[in-house]
Order: sequence, then structure tokens, then C-alpha cells
Amino acid sequence: MYHIFCVHSFVEVYLGSFQLLPIINKAAMNIVEHVSLLYVGASLRYMPRIGIAGSSGSAISKFLKNLQTDFQSGCTSLKYHQKWRSVPLDLRV
Repeated sequence: MYHIFCVHSFVEVYLGSFQLLPIINKAAMNIVEHVSLLYVGASLRYMPRIGIAGSSGSAISKFLKNLQTDFQSGCTSLKYHQKWRSVPLDLRV
């Protein structure tokens, strides 16, 4: 839950202050796309078979650990780009 909040709060701050952050936006989109594909793949691959309930517990546990690692690295990447890559957007024409 913390990791989702981390990504959301960074996006909210930048959109609220009208800053253009193409690198962070791309990183966030990549994280969402990667996690979505992992979730779909894991849902299809690790569905327990009838009569063998619980046999896929280890695989699901590994998937969840990898998902947590992806969110942690994504938040670290967003924090790094927040410090060094912000580009203010001038709305005056």
C-alpha cells in the first residue's frame, strides 16, 4: 500500500504544480505496464488446479515478492528524477 501511495503522491504533486516531468511520467507508466503484465501472467499461470489447492503457494509468494521489489525500485527511481530532472512548464504564451 505504501508503494502505491508513493507513486500516486509524486504524480499528484507534479500535476498540481504544473510541472512537466516526462522522465518520471514515462517511468511511472512503465511501472504500471510492467506490474499489469506481471499480474495478468501470474493470474493465468498460477491458478491452483482443482483438487490440488495450495500447490502454487510458493510461486505466488515469489510473484508477490517480485512485485514489491518492482514498486520499491520504481519509487526510488521517481525520487531520483524528482531531484534532478524537473522541468517547469511555463503556461504563459
